[in-house]
Amino acid sequence: RWFDRYVGGKTSMAFGKPVAISPESWKGQPVRFAGVPKVVTRRIVFAAKTGFGQSGKLQRTLPPLARPTEVFGSPVVQVSANATGGWSRIVAVLSARTPAGKEIVVAGGGVPATAGKRTYRIVLGNQATFLPKGSKLTLTVASSSLAQNPGNLLYLDLPFPSTARLEVTGGLLRLPQLATPVSR
Repeated sequence: RWFDRYVGGKTSMAFGKPVAISPESWKGQPVRFAGVPKVVTRRIVFAAKTGFGQSGKLQRTLPPLARPTEVFGSPVVQVSANATGGWSRIVAVLSARTPAGKEIVVAGGGVPATAGKRTYRIVLGNQATFLPKGSKLTLTVASSSLAQNPGNLLYLDLPFPSTARLEVTGGLLRLPQLATPVSR
């Protein structure tokens, strides 16, 4: 409403449905809701027993999506890990490869790490991202977003000591999505 009134130039516009979401392919009108739309959270557990240094990574690719999905909110990655030798951060990037071969970065995030075995909760960026049916989600856990793709400059590869290592022993991805996607 604020944008409609102060940016759009309309001085008194009342909406019966104040929450608006713009579809991925804009058709001139947002989809409106009386309140925050229903979100369902998909919970994906992944096994891991992977250790790596600064240039390494843990990557898990999920089976193709059975239907179109609209990620809505902040995906959360939880990893059980042992940081040693000066490992100081953990970065997670969730990306998707569409059936047409296009790569989409869904969200990324990072947290500081401390020496020893811990469980880390990484809240990824909050956004809406449409993924067509058949897309494959890939989760990358590393020291920077460059491990997911050298062009992904969100979390740069700052130097670690040569002794730095991270051992990931398991994880969980919580993926919030609209119960009914607004994009097609």
